[in-house]
Amino acid sequence: MAVTTAVRLRRTRSAAERWSLAAFLLAALGIVASAWFIVASPTDTEQVRWWLVVAPLIVAAIPLVVPRPGVRVAATLALGAWCWVAMFSIGMLQLPALVAAFGAVLKDRR
Repeated sequence: MAVTTAVRLRRTRSAAERWSLAAFLLAALGIVASAWFIVASPTDTEQVRWWLVVAPLIVAAIPLVVPRPGVRVAATLALGAWCWVAMFSIGMLQLPALVAAFGAVLKDRR
């Protein structure tokens, strides 16, 4: 995976695409940490809506598929809304991905 990530980083054309890739990787790391916290907790995991847990990863992947400035802004706003709604549970684990997505928007504007 590290080799394919390095190859993908070399093929990116702009700094905004590299920031979008970083946001995706950080979102994936946040999903892994979220899943660990959910499974390790004493609550029943059958009631967890896993599609909501994986939503930030899907949102962070959209700017990689459609590399346009408007898509990056929309994905950043959606990720920010998700972090805001889930702030007191697993939303804080996605804050690094939100910061990287915001960095992609800033790099795209230059």
